Amino acid sequence: MSSVFPLTQEVTRLRSGGVVTDPFGNEVPGAPVEDQIMVFAWWVGSSGEPYPSGHVERVESDASVIAAPGDFEPSDQVILPGVGLFEVEGRPANFDNNPWWSPGVETVALRMVEG
Repeated sequence: MSSVFPLTQEVTRLRSGGVVTDPFGNEVPGAPVEDQIMVFAWWVGSSGEPYPSGHVERVESDASVIAAPGDFEPSDQVILPGVGLFEVEGRPANFDNNPWWSPGVETVALRMVEG
């Protein structure tokens, strides 16, 4: 399905490179695969300093990406230009299953924890 939302903004997606065997015969995570993904939009929303015990300099930031369906999975990481590395949080929200309109894009929730 094509979307009425043009994908004009570029972000970097990091996806697991699968499982490889190390020199000792152990299965370990492979190097992540880095891809440039075009999205409609992205933004950094709220940010907070929750101060959990022992983490007085922790900052948590939320962001969102509007992307083509299927471009992001819950295990992916995303680098937003000029901001940094975020983890995909849960499954993307897809609004195509309704009787009125199918936007052809989905919202991907992101989270960054520093400190």
